[in-house]
Amino acid sequence: MVAACKEAGVPLFVAYYRRAQERFLKIKELLDQKAIGDVRLVSSTQYQKAGDDVKDLDHLPWQVQPEIAGGGLFFDLASHTLDILDFLLGPIQGAKGFSSNQAGYYDAEDIVTGTYQFQSSVHGVGKHGF
Repeated sequence: MVAACKEAGVPLFVAYYRRAQERFLKIKELLDQKAIGDVRLVSSTQYQKAGDDVKDLDHLPWQVQPEIAGGGLFFDLASHTLDILDFLLGPIQGAKGFSSNQAGYYDAEDIVTGTYQFQSSVHGVGKHGF
């Protein structure tokens, strides 16, 4: 993304601002000090009931249109969870997962499950249902 924006002569903005918020900086400090011991596993769960807006095929929000958003609500919302975990626990070095569309309200995935491992050897499990 950086190279593409440099080549195109346009700015690149990223909205992962949580890394600079006091509460997350404090959590990072406590983790680095091992205030709760060694972290071995992190689990995140994110569920959101499908609203009426995603059931209206003629007026779908951009977040569930893969041709605009690249994916569904996982791309839009869960990326912030993964980013803050990456910040707190170290870079994610590998990930595996599954995604599918179970409800059929729109074309994008509406359920994603995954596992990931950080360079620090911490393991992660994520469950995301929209």
